[in-house]
Amino acid sequence: MRGDRALDLSISRDPVIASRWRVEWLDNEGAVYITIFAGPSAEERARDFREAVADGRLSAHIAEKHRGSRGRILKFKQNGAE
Repeated sequence: MRGDRALDLSISRDPVIASRWRVEWLDNEGAVYITIFAGPSAEERARDFREAVADGRLSAHIAEKHRGSRGRILKFKQNGAE
């Protein structure tokens, strides 16, 4: 995480696929992080992840080449897509 603390940390069902759970937060520099959990125990794993971020045991690292700039949308190829 670029900032030293997670702000506005939330957990919710994914709005598109109800069986998925997502954890969303902002760092103190305004970067937005979204992590989606699917499969067995998705809700439990999302809650564990949220707790780890909240108490500082886990932070995010995004490679510079994957960071977008303001107003720019990055599109990534999906597996098998050309």
